[in-house]
Amino acid sequence: MTGGSLAVYRMGEPSSAPTVLAIHGITSNSHTWFPVARALGTHATLAAVDLRGRGRSNELPAPFGFGAHVHDMVAVL
Repeated sequence: MTGGSLAVYRMGEPSSAPTVLAIHGITSNSHTWFPVARALGTHATLAAVDLRGRGRSNELPAPFGFGAHVHDMVAVL
């Protein structure tokens, strides 16, 4: 990843359930997904990412924008 590592929070009980990549809106952060993770319980594990420039990933350098976010999310997967 260019310039460092993204903050990724894995939420939910480890199980055979699928892992879902949870991407917040452009002006938000990963905490948006905490209630969803609680509601899903053991049905899925969420990998909630703080996008570059947001939340705990706020110190990562440019590039920013949708192209950079796509590249970052592919790297997370």
